[in-house]
Amino acid sequence: NDIGDGTETDVDCGGENCSPCDEELECEIDADCTYQHCDEITKRCQALEKTCEGGCSEDIDDSSICVLIDPSTLLPYTDSICNEAIPDNLCIATCACGPDRFGDKCQFDSETWQARLQLQASMFAGLSSVSQVQVANSENAAAQAATLAAQTNGNVALEDDTAAYNALSVANTLTGNAAEEGASGSFAPALVDSMSAVIANRRKRNSTSTNATARAEINGLLASAIDGLSTSMLVDKVPNQASDIVESDSL
Repeated sequence: NDIGDGTETDVDCGGENCSPCDEELECEIDADCTYQHCDEITKRCQALEKTCEGGCSEDIDDSSICVLIDPSTLLPYTDSICNEAIPDNLCIATCACGPDRFGDKCQFDSETWQARLQLQASMFAGLSSVSQVQVANSENAAAQAATLAAQTNGNVALEDDTAAYNALSVANTLTGNAAEEGASGSFAPALVDSMSAVIANRRKRNSTSTNATARAEINGLLASAIDGLSTSMLVDKVPNQASDIVESDSL
């Protein structure tokens, strides 16, 4: 109603019965604010600078720090303050690990990290072998896509070339089969989530790869998988099974 009334802390926001207030509007408590921070002195809502949740294992290695970067360039974010009001596609907080520290929070030493990479790469390779020999139908594809999504979710090992290549090999095989056989309703969202995880892990932090050939192969697999997924959503060789809409929070 364009006036501050009732329990509102500012005009048409804050208080018990109104939506939270945006930055710089008046507040009394954190719950009055969109970004959950009411400055104790100014009593104005603020969006705090983004931080690396859980830290960067500074207690183990003080050379590992939290940095604010532009995920499209992997360079420091310099346009403005990188706070919670800035979308993640423009600015993110991520850990920059010191020498011989690895992982999303720099929590692993070199030996542990290499062991994890080998394990993850072998798991993706095993799933890739199964996807190539199993009977291609919509039910098997959906099950394999769900397994791949579970393995890729939050998996920082995807920064490694071998793990990323094997994960995308599975996606490429599955989307290729789906382009011929059709896809069940859960198939496409699971594949979108998996491919998004690969992209996010390789863009959020500098890839461990210095091999241009490996990068080109990975990019080629990703492009092929996306093309196959698009085709599988258009064909309708399994009646009432091909997806009309893909819903995912990842892309």
